[in-house]
Amino acid sequence: MQMEKLITLVIALLLAACSNYEQELLVVDVTKSERIILKSKNKKYPYAISIRGSGHVNGNAEVLLMVNNKPYKTVSIAGKVDFYWRGDWYENEAIVQYNASDVTEGRLIIEYSFETL
Repeated sequence: MQMEKLITLVIALLLAACSNYEQELLVVDVTKSERIILKSKNKKYPYAISIRGSGHVNGNAEVLLMVNNKPYKTVSIAGKVDFYWRGDWYENEAIVQYNASDVTEGRLIIEYSFETL
């Protein structure tokens, strides 16, 4: 099982090298809900955010982009994960809430970029 996790991590890192996004993160334990803070590398003035989720989950979960502690964008995921969000964004941070319902295993990668002036 450890070798399987290592191979998954290596594949994720290799895929990251081909990404069009500034940053990426791997949700370490997809069986547990998690609040994720996305931070801009560049402290200039952001005007947009792009977020892509990929991977797979065995079970059901949802991913929410939060604004003022309320859902702004929401996607329900099960099986293959492939979603994309883009929109106006004026903060240097964004909060993504991952809510696992009955997920038993899987892999979820969040790639993101803050577009700045």
